[in-house]
Amino acid sequence: MTVGEKYRECIKALEGHSDSPALDVSFFFQEICSLSRSDLILHSSDSLDTEKERKIDKFISLRLKGDPVAYILGHKGFYKSEFYTPRNVLVPQPDTEILVENTISVASSFSPEVRILDLCAGTGCVGISSALEISGFSDVELTLSDISEDAFSAFSKNASKLLPPSVKVKLLLSDLFDGVEGEKFHIIASNPPYIRSSVIESLPAEVKAEPRLALDGGEDGLALICKMVSQAPDYLEDGGYLLLETGYDQGEDVKKIMEGRGFASVEIKKDLGGRDRVVLGHM
Repeated sequence: MTVGEKYRECIKALEGHSDSPALDVSFFFQEICSLSRSDLILHSSDSLDTEKERKIDKFISLRLKGDPVAYILGHKGFYKSEFYTPRNVLVPQPDTEILVENTISVASSFSPEVRILDLCAGTGCVGISSALEISGFSDVELTLSDISEDAFSAFSKNASKLLPPSVKVKLLLSDLFDGVEGEKFHIIASNPPYIRSSVIESLPAEVKAEPRLALDGGEDGLALICKMVSQAPDYLEDGGYLLLETGYDQGEDVKKIMEGRGFASVEIKKDLGGRDRVVLGHM
């Protein structure tokens, strides 16, 4: 079978099982055959050896079962880096880059040092991506924390691979602020679980394949956010910022919760689709 024939066969197999079958298949060919999307055209008439065909078939089988592409490959691009994405850890999503951009923006208020806490860190993509950018204009101390042992393993590996020695990093297995008692930060950023419990079973299979611990925000989706907002001021420096990713319809509710806890200049930031994505404010 040629590269082109196998490529078309795989796309057809994924139709109805993926929102972007051609893109998924191109990722698989890149991983297994080291062929970019343009290379697939140039090499479409090349023969595909049996071993590579077998590996592609395995990837397609996993995708048909609803496995996210990031779990199948074991990595995913986010912001400007490639992150290790093992199973049982939340997969980084493009919308979360809005949280990174706003974290970088508020960090410019602090100098010569910025201390950042990434809570519910997952792969560490938010804290690590932010620190990589901020380290260009300020000294950075980054703390990554999650209650999940799988997440701890993932962000430990990503921090070791991606962060330069100039970034001081602390890695914690902790329930919210338990591991940072007595410490204060200039920025606390988090992509917490915020999906309503009743909605989770109706989500696409690839989303449900992700850890429920990282998705389930309780009856109204705000259980952990409320707890985080309540406790965060005790761990922020004067003028320090809290930044939270939220659901598309939760911005106003989270804004009110933050204002009620004494946060000032609370803003709702939209994603590229014009939906609520990040709520931030400072003490």
